[in-house]
Parts: sequence; structure tokens; C-alpha cells
Amino acid sequence: MTWNIFASQTTVTTLEFDQNYSALANMAQNPCAVAGVNSLVLTPIAGNPPVSGYQNYTTYVGIAAATNTSSVQAQVSSQAVLNVYKDSPAGPVALTGGEIFINNLFALTYDSSLNGGAGGFHLTTGSTQFQGTTVSFGGITVTGKASVANLTIATGNAITRLLNTTSSITFPSIAPNTTTDVTINFGGVSIGDVVQVGTPGSINPSTMLYGFVPSTSAVIVRAANVGPTSQVPTGGLYRLTVMGFT
Repeated sequence: MTWNIFASQTTVTTLEFDQNYSALANMAQNPCAVAGVNSLVLTPIAGNPPVSGYQNYTTYVGIAAATNTSSVQAQVSSQAVLNVYKDSPAGPVALTGGEIFINNLFALTYDSSLNGGAGGFHLTTGSTQFQGTTVSFGGITVTGKASVANLTIATGNAITRLLNTTSSITFPSIAPNTTTDVTINFGGVSIGDVVQVGTPGSINPSTMLYGFVPSTSAVIVRAANVGPTSQVPTGGLYRLTVMGFT
């Protein structure tokens, strides 16, 4: 990229003017028409300087023609087709779908160091949408849906994980004043985690249900019969929510 200074020159050429206009365009946001879903073609609007090659940190903006459904590649004019990345605390990562929204503004900034030096684009989306853009607020990272590394509400202990799953459970008959256990495979949990059991509907008032973590890969749902007669607890799809603090 060439920038010419005319103050000390006695003769100025039209080529030097063109070089300055081209350099200025590389420093500005370049408006483009956009076509494609996951393979984007950006065409600079009429009146813009022609794109003769990608320059580091040049930004191209446009209105999305569709919402992406997977990873994305983009091409400006007839230049090379390059991968598009979203920024994250761990560095740029490939798109997975739902980061670029139809009829919304987005920007692609060229970076020659991406993709092992092959070059690529950083994605930036509008301020009203966080998908595709990582936004940090003192430890809170928003990437589409809010992803919180450690959540502390006002005061208290940080919640380090919040997990949930569903499982179809069928209980056997339980004699009075006895219990039965059902073990559910559940990776990522730890002993001491808080377990909440969501039932598929109303249950017998003589049934007491609670859950606990016996190991790092399972949750036990325990049903207790506190009534005077044998009973079979309600079967169906149960939801288990596990919250950890360590």
C-alpha cells in the first residue's frame, strides 16, 4: 500500500492520486453487495476502487443475503476464497452456523496470519446481535448464547458448571418406607454437585424424589415411598439439572 505526500513535490502524477485513493479505500470500510449462504461473494458497490488484492486489516461490509448454516468462506470480487473466523478467548475459530443473520449488517476484516498464514477474515456483526462476535464483560463471554466461565450473582460462591439432560425412567414397585435407585449416565458432573429432578408430570404424593452424584459420570435418582402401601412412581421423561461450585 502506497501513500504519497505531495507537499515537497513539484510534479504530481495521476498514478499517485490513484495510489492514494486506493490506500484510503483500504483504510475504510468497503461497502459490498453480498450473495451466498455459506460461500459468500462480496462485490464492491459501484464507484468503489477496484480490489486488486487483499490488504491487512481492510474491512468489507455488507447486508447478509441469508443466515449461515455451517462454516463460511468468503471471496471479495475475483480475489482468493478464504475462511471466515469468529474471535474467541482462545483465538479465532471457524463458524459453525447462526453467526451471520439474514438482512443484518456484518463485516469481514482481512488478516494474512489466519489459517496458518494462508489468510482469512475476522467476522464482526452488528451491535444488536452477539452471534459470531465474542464480547467480554469482566469474565463473561458472550458468543451467540451467553457462556459464563464463572457466574457469581452479587455475592456468594461462583457457579462453575450448569448441566442438564433428560432420561426416560421406569421405576419398579416400591414397598412402604423403602427406596429404589435409578442410575443415569451423565458426563461432566462431580461428587457434591447439586441435582434437581424435573418430573414428567404430577407424581403420587407419597413419593419423594431426589438426585445425587455418586461419581464423575453418573447421577442417581432415588425414589422413596413414604406411604402405607406399595406403589410404582410415575414413569416417563425426567429432566436432571446439575449445578457445580468447584
